[in-house]
Amino acid sequence: MARFVILFANRIDELVFARENSPKTVRFASTLPAFANLVQKFHDEPLLVSEKCLSPAFIEFTKDKSLLYSVYKNLDELKDLLLHGDEQKVMPLTIPNEDILCQQSPTYASIVGSSPAIQKLKADIVKIAAFDVSVLLLGETGTGKSTVARAIHELSPRRDKNFKNEVLSNMNETLVESKLFGVTAGAFTGAIPGKGLFEETDKGTLFLDEIGEISPNVQTKLLKVLGEGLVSRIGSNKEISVDNRMIFATNANLEQKIRLGTFREDLFYRINDVTIKIPPLRDRLTDIPELCEEFLRRNKIAKKISPSAIQVMQTLSWKGNVRQLEKCIQKAALIYSEGDTIEPKDIIV
Repeated sequence: MARFVILFANRIDELVFARENSPKTVRFASTLPAFANLVQKFHDEPLLVSEKCLSPAFIEFTKDKSLLYSVYKNLDELKDLLLHGDEQKVMPLTIPNEDILCQQSPTYASIVGSSPAIQKLKADIVKIAAFDVSVLLLGETGTGKSTVARAIHELSPRRDKNFKNEVLSNMNETLVESKLFGVTAGAFTGAIPGKGLFEETDKGTLFLDEIGEISPNVQTKLLKVLGEGLVSRIGSNKEISVDNRMIFATNANLEQKIRLGTFREDLFYRINDVTIKIPPLRDRLTDIPELCEEFLRRNKIAKKISPSAIQVMQTLSWKGNVRQLEKCIQKAALIYSEGDTIEPKDIIV
C-alpha cells in the first residue's frame, strides 16, 4: 500500500514530498490542487518524507508540538482530503523563524538584504537544506556561492559533520583527482598519500565549485562515485564506501557544454537534483545600503556612508557583484575617505 507524506511550510507556501524508494528525489507543489495533479501523475509510486529527512531546525521547532508533516496511508484517503477535507486541519506550523535559523547558521545570518530576490534565495536555502539532495548553484563570480553552500550545510541534518569546499578550476587532471579521491603511496612521482575530499567529508557535505571545468576523465570517475557511493584512491583498486551531501556550483553554461560534448549529460542530471540561482547584485540594488553597513561592521570600520554615495553605488553595474562591492567599500573607507563619512568621490571601482 502506498504511503503519502506531505510536508507543509506556510512561510514558503509549498508542499514538499519525496518518493519512498528514492528519498533524494524531492518535488514541490504550491497548492493542494497542484499536489493532487502530481499525485495523479505519480500515483503508482510510493511517496514518503520521513522525520530523518528533516533538518535539525525543523525537528527542534516541532519538538513537543504536533509534527510538521501529515501521513496518508493510501491514495483514497489522500484524495478524500484533497477533494473534501478541511485544509486548515492539516495546514500547520510555519518553519523556524529568522532568529532560530540565524542562531543555527551564522552563515545564513550573514546573507544580508531585504529585496525580493534575496528573500527568495534565503527561502530556497531553508527549503532545500532539509532534504538530502544534491544542489547545483548557478551564479556569476562574486555572488556568494560558497556562502550559500555553507548555509545549506549548517541548516541540514549533516551540520555536525565536516564541510569542505574546493574550486576545481586552474588545476590539472592529476591534481583534481588527488584532491577528490585521495592518493596511495607510490601512485606517481612525488605523490603524498592521504584521503581525498570524499573521504574527508564522509557523512558531511562536499562543495565543488567550477564543476564545469573538470576533464572528461574526471567526469567519468565522479559519476561513478555519485552513483555508487564508492571511491578508489589513485594507485589503488580498493573501493571505499562514502556518503556525502553534494553541492556543486558553476558560472558556466553547462547545457551549452553538453551540446559541445565537453560535459556529460548524465553527470549533469546527477548533480542537478535541485538548482538554486543566486541573483547578481544588479538585480538587488536596493540591498546596497544594508550590505554596506554589514561590510563596515564586519571589517570593524567606524565610518558612515552618505546617502549620495549610496545613490552613486546604485547606478553601477557591479560585474564583480557583492565581492566587488565589499572591496570597494574597504578601499573607500581605508584609503580614499578623509573624514568619518564615505562620500561619492570615495567610490572608485
